[in-house]
Amino acid sequence: MTLFTALPPHGPDIGPLWRGAIVYGVLANVGYSLGWLAEMAMKTLWGDEAPYAGPALWRQGLSFSLGLTLLPIPLAMLSWVVRLVGHFF
Repeated sequence: MTLFTALPPHGPDIGPLWRGAIVYGVLANVGYSLGWLAEMAMKTLWGDEAPYAGPALWRQGLSFSLGLTLLPIPLAMLSWVVRLVGHFF
């Protein structure tokens, strides 16, 4: 991400990165931790007829957390491409 933000043409300063780190940490933990809450809600609502969804919810939460971790890379690349196209046109 630092590579794409350092490439010319330079865009506006994005400000302190700690804000993004806090938002990332909260969203990743929410995505990773909501599975057990959803499974408990299903057990409460449906009792013994609730589907066994633990492994599927864990995989979805893990995928969301990993996707969120990698999201800044394509966003930085897209930002650079937009800056590059805007510079020439």
